[in-house]
Amino acid sequence: MCFFGAVAHQSSMQELDLLNPQLDPRISYTGGPKTYFGADGVLRQAAANTWPLEYDPITPKPVGRSVWEQRTNLLLRSEEYDNAVWTKSFASIVANATTAPDGAQTADKFVPDNNALANFTLYETATVASGVATAFSQHVKAAEYSTCSLLVLQGANPTVNFNLTTKTVTASNGASGYMVELPGGWFRCVLVYTPSATGSVQHRFYDRTPGARSSDGVSGIYVWGAQVEAGAFASPYIPTQGSQVTRAADVPAFALAGIRYNPAGLSVLVNVIAADGVGSQTAMEIGDGTNTNRILMWRSTNNLQSTMRSSGGDPGDATSTNPSVVSGAEYRLAAAFQTNNLRAVRNGGAIVGPDTAATMPSGSFSGWLGRTGVGGSYANSPLRLVRLYPAPVTNSELQAMAA
Repeated sequence: MCFFGAVAHQSSMQELDLLNPQLDPRISYTGGPKTYFGADGVLRQAAANTWPLEYDPITPKPVGRSVWEQRTNLLLRSEEYDNAVWTKSFASIVANATTAPDGAQTADKFVPDNNALANFTLYETATVASGVATAFSQHVKAAEYSTCSLLVLQGANPTVNFNLTTKTVTASNGASGYMVELPGGWFRCVLVYTPSATGSVQHRFYDRTPGARSSDGVSGIYVWGAQVEAGAFASPYIPTQGSQVTRAADVPAFALAGIRYNPAGLSVLVNVIAADGVGSQTAMEIGDGTNTNRILMWRSTNNLQSTMRSSGGDPGDATSTNPSVVSGAEYRLAAAFQTNNLRAVRNGGAIVGPDTAATMPSGSFSGWLGRTGVGGSYANSPLRLVRLYPAPVTNSELQAMAA
């Protein structure tokens, strides 16, 4: 049976193209509001319950539609550094000094004074939980100065230094960090740490220009869009004013009516961008909303996996382990689901499987994108394409699907 040459079989293929500017009407979505980069490289905010097509901010090319877990920005006045909620030490703020990543004239300038021995800092406190990974991020743009750091005043003082000219990142004292390049000379600088205690903690931004600073009241570095959130990586920016703001989790689902789910067997292709961080991240699930009766395409830390489980039966897995998954890279994972014959392949490579001890699930099913049916294991990254074929394909056809 060939699904790539015969028109009849091609017509039986069902596709959810998440790069299409028009969202497929079979997909329902709730979530947000959420910030994303548009085709013009400007940071925008989609209205609640609107699933936007996102673009790479630099190229800009469409990258897909992302699915994120719920997050809360724990900082107040995230763009208003002249507000009293932000403490300035040996420095001042010039409000609305330049254009921010969202295109508005709302980015401030952090201007150190001329004390060569001072710690030039800007900070706000946020309450964090012991043992819960936390991400602290800050949008920064070079002006007269181009080196800075983020520091958390707790324990060993986790610190990450950033050089905006050389685009280098140096982490110390138990922190990890990275920077994301954005249009217009902006970078999103990120520090990730695990709090050693529960409590209110200063999250600090420092200018790190060597030596004495100018006393002209102008020389400095631009800042905008600060965020502290529980999580092992920074999620889309959540603007705040006088209170914390929570972004609702993304919940995209698709109706199986017309998708032709075949309980005797089917083949699935997913095209995704791997998320930052580790853990379980779902690309697609079809099932009854439980963890015991479903098929699942997902990432487990360094691996890409295809899983099927029937109620009362043993789970079956086909796991692609080599090489390890790279955050931010694009992957095509294809799997053929069939009782006692589960097979998978990544990017057209070697076939994994078959798993010969698993049962094809069946029942009253729904489909979910970027999360499990019970909620959780969010993709936290863009999804690009899902294809379903109403029969298990051969190994060579499976490899062609994922190539």
